[in-house]
Amino acid sequence: MVRALSPSSPVAPSSFYALLLLVVAAFIGPLRVATAQSVPAPVPVRVGVILDWANKGSSAVSLRRRTGIQMAVEDYYAAHPGSATRVELHFGDSKGDVVGAASAGKLAP
Repeated sequence: MVRALSPSSPVAPSSFYALLLLVVAAFIGPLRVATAQSVPAPVPVRVGVILDWANKGSSAVSLRRRTGIQMAVEDYYAAHPGSATRVELHFGDSKGDVVGAASAGKLAP
């Protein structure tokens, strides 16, 4: 049998709600911790980007391209926060040498 709380009852309504909040928090707290621990850390994926910074005419273009690439990666992870990978961009300068830029990936550890 459920009885209504009244001002003369041994448990005041504010105490009842405080106790109810405590019980709910006791169940939700461990659940959130277990969920947070089960999410694996994202796997880093190193990506090399070679741009031409040496030529005066292309440095402004290279800066816009670098900014665009960085923004695209940020936008992707904003739309997919639970992604299993994390792209790490590593920018390099071709110094006007096409062959050197093409072989730069083999030189990186």
